[in-house]
Amino acid sequence: MSKTDTYPMVVYQNAEFKVKARAELEAAKAALQALLDTWNNSGLPAITTYAELFKLCHTPQALYAAATKSDADKADEYKSMIAVPLPNEIYIKARAAKNQVYNGKVELWSIKDGKVTFDQAAVNAFLNSADLVAQNEQQADFIRSCVAFAQASDVLINVLTGLPSARLPVWPFEVKEHSAWSPQLNRVTLQPDQVKMILRFMT
Repeated sequence: MSKTDTYPMVVYQNAEFKVKARAELEAAKAALQALLDTWNNSGLPAITTYAELFKLCHTPQALYAAATKSDADKADEYKSMIAVPLPNEIYIKARAAKNQVYNGKVELWSIKDGKVTFDQAAVNAFLNSADLVAQNEQQADFIRSCVAFAQASDVLINVLTGLPSARLPVWPFEVKEHSAWSPQLNRVTLQPDQVKMILRFMT
């Protein structure tokens, strides 16, 4: 631990989550934009807020009915001028947008000049929410221990499950103290002979 460490400090960044979430956000943005364009290019009253677009994702029938009801006398004439069956197209794109991850996180989105955009500050806060931040040295050490334990577990599982089945079970540890809380918290001691046996299969 460096004497220059200052807190709070980000000790662990969930890079895998961030890559996956960014891709899902971009997919959601594309689906939302397709729905918004279909609606706004139809001649119906334009959608200008994400709250309205979110409602369109989840209740397209109700919004379409409300948009055409205001001029009921001309409804049939209006519908006859539409080359493509507009409600069907809206419903299909609304369903596609609804099925996207994160469309329900309304704080992440806004609409500007007919374009679906991210609230970048909110997106950054969301992506960073999976990070682990330590407020002091004790917390930092604990986070690092958790990360090291998870990484070591992956290595152990990959190696041990790759051993010839005739050699199983081979376990490089012996439980020296059982935990009253959980088997995962049992205290163990290293078994050198078992480790040597495993090493022979790794050459």
